[in-house]
Amino acid sequence: MKEFRITATGGKFDPASVPSHIKENIAQVVYTSALQAWNDPAVREAYECWKAERKASASAK
Repeated sequence: MKEFRITATGGKFDPASVPSHIKENIAQVVYTSALQAWNDPAVREAYECWKAERKASASAK
């Protein structure tokens, strides 16, 4: 397997330099993790509380 290194110069990162197969692998991992988190009742409850607080805050303005 070819090693792939990302180097940053001056604090900048060029996403176009990442091969598409690496981007696809990252996307699959993020999607699976987000789905697992969403299926956790505690995470969903925290999200619903955050959403209600945000709605109340927006209507108070």
